[in-house]
Amino acid sequence: RRPTAAFCQCWLTRRPSLAAMAFARGVCGRLLTLAAAAGSAVRVIAAGEAIRAPANATHLADELGQLAAGGISVTVVSHVCPNEACHFETKPVTLFLGSAYNQVNLGCGGDNTHTFMYHPGQVGGFGVQENGWYWRGPAAKASEQNPDNAGMQVFVDAECAVRTGAGIAGGAEVDARLLLKVSGRRRGGGCEVVLERAEHPGLCLAGSGSKACCPPCSVPYFAGFPTCCKAEVDGAQTTCFRRRLQR
Repeated sequence: RRPTAAFCQCWLTRRPSLAAMAFARGVCGRLLTLAAAAGSAVRVIAAGEAIRAPANATHLADELGQLAAGGISVTVVSHVCPNEACHFETKPVTLFLGSAYNQVNLGCGGDNTHTFMYHPGQVGGFGVQENGWYWRGPAAKASEQNPDNAGMQVFVDAECAVRTGAGIAGGAEVDARLLLKVSGRRRGGGCEVVLERAEHPGLCLAGSGSKACCPPCSVPYFAGFPTCCKAEVDGAQTTCFRRRLQR
């Protein structure tokens, strides 16, 4: 059921022991806060004349409508530019929105933003992939693509606070949380999520020298390139940076 302010108020009244938790976080807490704010934004006096609403009344109404419909507007802004060692990395970030088939590639110039509807609390949040090439590590199976890109999940709550989690692609996944930092804030009637490279990356690129940031030879597109890598041949070769390095 998609919650309404009336439903949330009734729910909290009948379950007082859960009221503090509901007000502190979650869609119901934010929905009731917005409903109270929107209710005080425009007051109708006895003669039927409405006083002037505050400047943020439109944003309050927009957000109230989004939450009542079960979602909020999220805009991802990526300041992640390609790593200068990764010659194949033209779009350094890929978003996975709901499934592996709904992908959005982000650059770091005029093509670095994407807006979508997001449901707080949805299982898995949304995925973020950093498109450099990294070794999977000793737990990787021979059947797994190696090297691979780095992934993580991002979760946004109704207050626009964000947290991150391990990726859900499976296998010995490369952890993008060692490479990227994520922040969230309220902007207008929705949330803005900002992606940036970590100042001190926690992973080394696969390959070294002319093969730095080498793609996997197991992918047909890269198989013909002399700079592709195989774990059994090149797995001990890495390129490490003590600071973020992007072009």
